[in-house]
Amino acid sequence: KYFYTMTTKQSNANVLINIACQYIYFLSKGLLKYRIKVNTGSDGIKIWIEDKQLKQQWETTIADVTKHGLGLPSKTIWKCFENAVELQKKPFNQDGQPVKIKNDDPPYLDIEQTSDSFTLILSLSVSNLDRFTYSFDMKQIVIDAFDKLNSELLDSR
Repeated sequence: KYFYTMTTKQSNANVLINIACQYIYFLSKGLLKYRIKVNTGSDGIKIWIEDKQLKQQWETTIADVTKHGLGLPSKTIWKCFENAVELQKKPFNQDGQPVKIKNDDPPYLDIEQTSDSFTLILSLSVSNLDRFTYSFDMKQIVIDAFDKLNSELLDSR
């Protein structure tokens, strides 16, 4: 379940969000599975992602989401984020075809990854106007053998 409370301020200081998704697919990664968690914390909203195959993990904390793209209200951005996660739990549409995104489609998440960077991108369209993009640079988490084993145990459930 997702919860939101907002003030008239544009920061996400009063946004309450709790997303835990065991399987999410990103458009640029095909059928590779990822895990994502998004939670409100004392210093902002924490986003955590794991590559389920390689067990690599990344995270970031967002104090003010409006600083990561053009100035839509925080509530709108996080609601679109929530919708994108929900839509990307499966890699195929109802017809069994791979999901393809057009400019007038719902919001979606994707990742841009190089050997030394990982960026989560939220793309959304408001009233079928131009798409807005929010980029979140994420830091890789160094995991030990215990963390890797814990992740594998989660996958075996």
